[in-house]
Amino acid sequence: MRARSLLIMAVLTGVACGGSDDGGTPPDPSVDTDGDTIRDGDEGVVTAVDTDGDGTPDYQDADADGDGIDDYREAGDADPATPPIDSDRDGTPDFRDTDADGNGVADGADGTGDFDGDGTPDFQDPDDDGDGLPDSGELGDPAAPRATPTATASPTSTTPTATPTACPTPARAWSTATATAPPTRSIPATTARRRRSRSPPSRPPSTARSASTTTSPPTRW
Repeated sequence: MRARSLLIMAVLTGVACGGSDDGGTPPDPSVDTDGDTIRDGDEGVVTAVDTDGDGTPDYQDADADGDGIDDYREAGDADPATPPIDSDRDGTPDFRDTDADGNGVADGADGTGDFDGDGTPDFQDPDDDGDGLPDSGELGDPAAPRATPTATASPTSTTPTATPTACPTPARAWSTATATAPPTRSIPATTARRRRSRSPPSRPPSTARSASTTTSPPTRW
């Protein structure tokens, strides 16, 4: 009877002091224990979620995913009452996503800078340089990165090329400067006399009347 009375008194005392049946105080999901502007309820305080497995539950960890970027930067704003942002909309909030913008580059590598000055830090910006092309397309597939192009030699033709050959030098080259006149053909003396004997006969003297032999016509008286 005495033991039963003591047990009842202990239970009543625990309830009066705000305790729970398990002997602990239930966590308050609305508070922000680690001051990262994310409510403990959003950081899994009830089940003590530990995203990066470092032994510290997210609601007490300033960098829940261990990507090198503090949770207050990944929260999206400074109001704990708003849910944490999910930049790539993959269902995992940025403070638990090591690639918040889904561009294939780890947030730690993207960094907290703002390359294109658009107000969105690079680790949350799917187009860091603001050129209108998603970073994922410019970077290629992380699992199969594009090889760096290398200079290649021009293809060589397989068609055989004829090698020009010099014209053969004639055995006897003639030129105006060095050419010699052909040898003079000599005529035997007998042949020369025969040719002279065959010369045409001399023409008879002209029958033309000369002025001294012509007779003048008779003078008419």
